Amino acid sequence: MLIQRRLLIRIRELLKTERLILVEGPPRCGKTTLAEQLHRSGPGSILLDARRQGAAQALAEPSFALDAFLAESPAAFGARTVIADQVGMGEAQAIAAYLRATPESEAARGGLRFVLFGAAFPPIEGAVRLELGPFELFEVGRASRARHWLRGGFPEAFGATSDRDAFAWLGRYAEAIGAERFAEAGLPWAPGRTRALLAMLAEAHGTALNENAVARSLGVSRPTVVRAVTALERMGLLRLFPALGGENSHKRVFRSPTLYFRDSGLLHALLGIANVEGLLGSSRLAASWEGYALEAILTRLPADFHAGRYRTQDGAGLELVVQRAGRHRLGAALCWSRQGQPSRGAQIARRDLGIEEAYLVFPEGEERSLPSGFTALGLEAFLETVLESRL
Repeated sequence: MLIQRRLLIRIRELLKTERLILVEGPPRCGKTTLAEQLHRSGPGSILLDARRQGAAQALAEPSFALDAFLAESPAAFGARTVIADQVGMGEAQAIAAYLRATPESEAARGGLRFVLFGAAFPPIEGAVRLELGPFELFEVGRASRARHWLRGGFPEAFGATSDRDAFAWLGRYAEAIGAERFAEAGLPWAPGRTRALLAMLAEAHGTALNENAVARSLGVSRPTVVRAVTALERMGLLRLFPALGGENSHKRVFRSPTLYFRDSGLLHALLGIANVEGLLGSSRLAASWEGYALEAILTRLPADFHAGRYRTQDGAGLELVVQRAGRHRLGAALCWSRQGQPSRGAQIARRDLGIEEAYLVFPEGEERSLPSGFTALGLEAFLETVLESRL
């Protein structure tokens, strides 16, 4: 797909100057395929699977094990790039320490460069961090938007032969990945508690998570819930969307982040929504669209822009406010009904923040100006005409 091709080109360019590249993303989003493509795209590389004992040992103890591993492997002879898949946080930290202790000017193996693929990595100074997630809207095309919204972007779900097969896969994926990541984070919960937590998080989609209430319902401590949410966020399944303050307003502003599932199909599977009819008849329809549109926008937002949500206790609010250098560039209300109008709260928020460019973003529709000062338009048009041409 397009994202993988772009990332492949980007990684090859970075390898000319960078020694450590980290590619993050949730399991089953195509990282292994990209690692194999990178390995095949040019000579001078070796591909390691960190799940294999020998490769894992070489990555975890590179100061003495990696040289021996490469020297004994005929396929690695002359390799200058190590591509490693399924890498954990500890192995990534070991590689970073190895590179800090081995300047490129030293030793025959000093010029090694690393591309590590994994679910999540810790902050590592000097590393270039890239992200690969499920298929994005512009990858699948406008004609497939309805299916993409319903099933999400994981390849097995989006490409399934039926909605039933897609949601069967998503259900298995959620339970398996949740249990696996919780165990890695030191949270070896029983499967029933894992399912309960994921269901509660799905119900909280589009709101600020009440961690104390979730903890009481599960019979665990609040720090345990925080650790579980952090584990899911780090692996790219959840987004904690930050709250923005009103610097020029004396209103009381909500400061808690808003929780969203980044993949709409995974959200629907956890909510028991298994087809278009179920989605359109669900009380969670508006929240689903809000998260879907927000994720599509954020993945296309330029790196030097910052985004957040604005909400006050008197009801003012905008789902998306985009800033650059501390200045509000635009605001958007995300509304699933094309017949809708910006709420009174959205109009108040626009005035609070002094936003000149305000939009009402629907699933689809022609661009039109509204008496409220908002411009109404479809999601694809917003991505193309606003994000790509006006920012």
